[in-house]
Amino acid sequence: MTGCQMVGYIGTDDDRVDCAFHKLRGVLRAAGGCGYGVAHYTDEALLLNRRPDVDVAGHPFVELLGGVRTRVLIAHAFPHGGDEVQARDLHPFKFRSWAFAMTGAFGSRGVADEVLRAGLVRDLPDFILRDLKGHTCAEALFHRFLAQLHQAGQLDARDRQPAAVVRALRSALDLAATTVARPGSAARLQVNLLATDGICMYALRTGATVAHHLDEGIADCDLCYGEVGTVDSFALRESHQRFRGLFVAADIDPVPPGWKLLEEGAALVVDENLQTKVY
Repeated sequence: MTGCQMVGYIGTDDDRVDCAFHKLRGVLRAAGGCGYGVAHYTDEALLLNRRPDVDVAGHPFVELLGGVRTRVLIAHAFPHGGDEVQARDLHPFKFRSWAFAMTGAFGSRGVADEVLRAGLVRDLPDFILRDLKGHTCAEALFHRFLAQLHQAGQLDARDRQPAAVVRALRSALDLAATTVARPGSAARLQVNLLATDGICMYALRTGATVAHHLDEGIADCDLCYGEVGTVDSFALRESHQRFRGLFVAADIDPVPPGWKLLEEGAALVVDENLQTKVY
């Protein structure tokens, strides 16, 4: 059975989110998890739904979405770690219009999480530092990414440059790698990152498998079409047929037929028209 830990999504119709995820329920399942989080946009406002202490292993991601209506979302299943996880430490994290989540481990090689976190938040601008709420290195990495965006003039830019956002992601990850590296050696961080500003989706793979898939049309939707013999409206049928959605799944195993594998070390950008570019 296919499973993954994190999904990014951009679609063309707010009303077809559950339909699209239901269609792919056999592929987009939580490989494991003791909690989950969903970041989504309503009337351009970024909202979070995070629930700790919930066993989601094997559950289709459509069951975690809560019926949201949105064009863009990130859903994340938090892996089992032994310690009780608080809601503020669940992914995704948010700041203004930005949402961010990651999978994998930093592989700190003896470096305590407190040291890594301190290195990532050192010299952050005050307005970004004040937003820190939890205790994880992942949240610290997100805020380092925000600082890199701010430095590049891309944090709140109207005409945001995708290449600059990718550079900010790489720069934040490079700092984490430098912090955990042994003297005289380079650290290899096995993590996958997803970020969105509500318009575009950005993925960076340095860890387990990441794949993406453009889905076009939803035929015979079990959620919307009535029982045999009932008449469904033309508008309902048309909205399903015209639907297009781009999915990015992190830590997905095995890669489903028809999905495109993102090479290790590569970054993927999905724009508002569902066009993709690899950096």
